[in-house]
Amino acid sequence: MEFSDGRTVGEQVISGVLITLKALLIWAFGGVLLGGLHLLLFPGRANPESFSGRHPFVLGTILLTIVTVILISTINHWIIALPGFLGYCALAIIRGSILFGHTVGGRTSIPGSIVAFLAEFFVLNMFLSITFIYRNLSWLDRFALIGFVFCVGTSVVSNQPLSLFVAPTVGTCLLLLAWLVDRHKRPKMDHIPDLTELEAQRRWHFAQLTESTARLLRERRRDRGGWRSRLNLRF
Repeated sequence: MEFSDGRTVGEQVISGVLITLKALLIWAFGGVLLGGLHLLLFPGRANPESFSGRHPFVLGTILLTIVTVILISTINHWIIALPGFLGYCALAIIRGSILFGHTVGGRTSIPGSIVAFLAEFFVLNMFLSITFIYRNLSWLDRFALIGFVFCVGTSVVSNQPLSLFVAPTVGTCLLLLAWLVDRHKRPKMDHIPDLTELEAQRRWHFAQLTESTARLLRERRRDRGGWRSRLNLRF
């Protein structure tokens, strides 16, 4: 049995399984990131009887090291999905604010200033992240992107209102700095020729093309004349 796109049932099942595995890996990665940040920033919140409670800094450092290695090695892949993720978050915040007001789950009230700030944050960084897709990433670009991910994770882990402003602002400044440096490094046109110079260049190229075409025609005529003289001698 084949579907409208030409794939069989087995191919459809395999595709669905792969999508599910990717989603689970993304959730697991997010859990490792948030868990490592939670242990480093708030070590007292962990259960003191567990390994994480006895060695929060060691376990947090290990988890964040693993996250950093994964982010660096796969940065050319997740940077493509980052603008879509940020755009989705912006739409979700705006939609939730319109439908449910400034509440989470109908119980916790969120100040309108925080909602407006988060919506602007996601929209601005969505456009900034798009610029990273269309250029070769430098070491500053990679540092800014990875730092941005950690700043977003820090704002999620912390429940303090100040972190909702400080951490996202630092992440935005990192992306903005990398974008400004890239704009500054782009080659600039030190000399813009005027219309007279452009017309002179156009005429020169046209003369070169005309001369090469005339030379080619003369060579063809000469070759044809040689063949005709040979045929006349034979007959």
